[in-house]
Amino acid sequence: MVKTNSIPSMSPPDDTAAHIEALRKALDAGDIIALIQAEQFVQETGINAPDWVLKPLEDTMVGVLTQRRGSKGKGNSAFGSLRKCLVRTVRASAYHYVRAWQNDPHRYYDLPIQTFEQWRKEPTLWQSYRKASDAARLASTSLHSTEYLANASTVRRAAYLFPFPMMWGREEAEAKLGLRGPKGIFGPKTDQLEPQIASLLAKRSPKA
Repeated sequence: MVKTNSIPSMSPPDDTAAHIEALRKALDAGDIIALIQAEQFVQETGINAPDWVLKPLEDTMVGVLTQRRGSKGKGNSAFGSLRKCLVRTVRASAYHYVRAWQNDPHRYYDLPIQTFEQWRKEPTLWQSYRKASDAARLASTSLHSTEYLANASTVRRAAYLFPFPMMWGREEAEAKLGLRGPKGIFGPKTDQLEPQIASLLAKRSPKA
């Protein structure tokens, strides 16, 4: 096996206004992790936090302190609606990460772990599974043993009109939620690649 290190490093975007607006749009479209990314971005850049970042954080704190019940139809916990948003976000992200890898195999560092391991065992996977329906099945399989489990059609519905995740700060935000790391869902647990996979990557330049 060949060792590689393809995970990119990212500096904060220069256009802070455009970036924070893009995160707002992502949150509005259902990406709850974008809120954590926005909070991280505000801290790192020192810009003033907009109301749409502060208000949900305030509401969450008030909910914790008052043990507020969830809204009707949103679950019995105080934050049932937030939990539903996270479930959809994880399912949609799994689908989008597989689609990104289908477009550019260098994007394997965001793959669901089970998909990455399947690729290591079956190096021709990238050449064989190229369709959107394949991405949905791979994402679904990768979520089977998790609390986000869903069949392929549900995964694809979750990704409908769901924006591709904003990548700056995404890895850190997912790690905070336990979605990356030793018991996580995304990101390879090893940087060891089979020679056939390393050869495939060497023949293709990463796409911008």
